[in-house]
Parts: sequence; structure tokens; C-alpha cells
Amino acid sequence: MLKLLVYLMFFPIIIAFKMMGWIVKGILGIVKMIGVADFFWKL
Repeated sequence: MLKLLVYLMFFPIIIAFKMMGWIVKGILGIVKMIGVADFFWKL
């Protein structure tokens, strides 16, 4: 029972960290795409 309570307490934190990871990956992906497009634009 206590283990379940601890799990429920930490579950939102774990999800938040995962979502932050996805957001960072998404931003880096967009930046990379813009960078590549910019690089080819200069050629």
C-alpha cells in the first residue's frame, strides 16, 4: 500500500521529466531543421 502511494507521488514527476525530454528533443529537432535549411539556403 505504501509502495503504491510513493509510486503515485512520483508518477507525475516522472511524466513531467519525460515530457520535458520530448519538448527539448522537439525544439532541438526544429532548430536542426532550420539550421540545415539555412545552411542550404546559403549555398
